[in-house]
Amino acid sequence: MREAGTLRGDTVVATVMSNLGFKLAMEREGVEMVQTAVGDRYVLESMKEHGYALGGEQSGHVIVLDHATTGDGTLTGLMLASMPLRPAASSTA
Repeated sequence: MREAGTLRGDTVVATVMSNLGFKLAMEREGVEMVQTAVGDRYVLESMKEHGYALGGEQSGHVIVLDHATTGDGTLTGLMLASMPLRPAASSTA
């Protein structure tokens, strides 16, 4: 989404239950992570309040606000499947 310019504010919204690995991965990619209380309602509230496009919970609920206001596994799967693959980094030594 960031490459497509649809990850507003280069930010994702997640709950305080999100694991450290996710936070570190977002930092590595230059994406800010805003944390909320546990629950889709708090994630959605923060997304709407600040204009963010992507949020979710550790449980697997992913909210893509441009398309839905609730976690939708089918939508998430279709969006992931439609993303082009990044080329593998070359390992020349």
